[in-house]
Amino acid sequence: VPRYEVCQDQYPDRVGTLVNNEYLAFFTRSHGDVFINRYFVCDNKIKCIDYSKVCDLVDDCGDKSDELNCTNHFQCTKSGHFIPKTKKCDGSFNCIDLSDECNESCKKEILQSGVLKGLAWFMGFSAIIANLIIMIKSLYTLQRSKNSVVLVNKSLVILISLGDFLVGCYLVIIAIYDGLVYKDTYCERQMGWLTSTECSVIGVLSTVGAQVSLFSMTVLSFIRVYFISNSKKIPGKVTWIKSLQVLAGVVTLVLISIIIAIVPILDELEDFFVNGVTHARDLKIFIGSPDKDDITRVLEAYYGRMKTTTLSWYRIHE
Repeated sequence: VPRYEVCQDQYPDRVGTLVNNEYLAFFTRSHGDVFINRYFVCDNKIKCIDYSKVCDLVDDCGDKSDELNCTNHFQCTKSGHFIPKTKKCDGSFNCIDLSDECNESCKKEILQSGVLKGLAWFMGFSAIIANLIIMIKSLYTLQRSKNSVVLVNKSLVILISLGDFLVGCYLVIIAIYDGLVYKDTYCERQMGWLTSTECSVIGVLSTVGAQVSLFSMTVLSFIRVYFISNSKKIPGKVTWIKSLQVLAGVVTLVLISIIIAIVPILDELEDFFVNGVTHARDLKIFIGSPDKDDITRVLEAYYGRMKTTTLSWYRIHE
């Protein structure tokens, strides 16, 4: 079908004319004796659209021909819809199939570079092996402690080694998930990973390790300052009471570290720590993990005006 004969049903009162003595085109009356020709003919030869609708990120033709040759967009791989080019690789999912973030230009992995992957394996195994040796030797010498100073110091050294050991375990587990479990599929599966029980457990493990090590080093520093300031004082002998006091202190440090690690994942406190929520992939209203502001805007657009109140994650879940 010649291009000047298409879209007759859309513009029945059009006028044909010769343009530049080269080809035929059609014009439509705008107002009075003014005729215009600013129509884009879709490749399907069925529909014509105004040029203002070309490259507007909307498939106005129905065959995508008004968007295919544009340079201002990114086309989602599976769904085929268009998004602004600036939203490609911007860290937020805009395509239902996640292809705007999971592509060759910006594909995500748990560990983004080969250097980080290598360091995770090396530092993780080094921390595990080295701190295991330190803990075993310190436990052996702890049993032979003759005074309270040695007892306290060795106990805190064991705690520091325990914390570093847990962090080493965390690094190795992350390296395993990155290189052996997910490999090149992490980007598409990252929402499932970030919301999984395994990820939460690993996060608690690393936080407990870091906090135990931090608290133990802090306490050890204060104790050393105390003993330096009282260097003339003779350390007391190790007794059952002194041993129980040290054990109580060790248990307290570990419990505090566990509490700090667990508090952020408690449902009752999610309003303070959760910054996004995922939805089923077939629920196409939300993509990725929108925050409260994004969810509120969608709900306002759907239901109309809403009361000015802060939505809780519990209420959003409902």
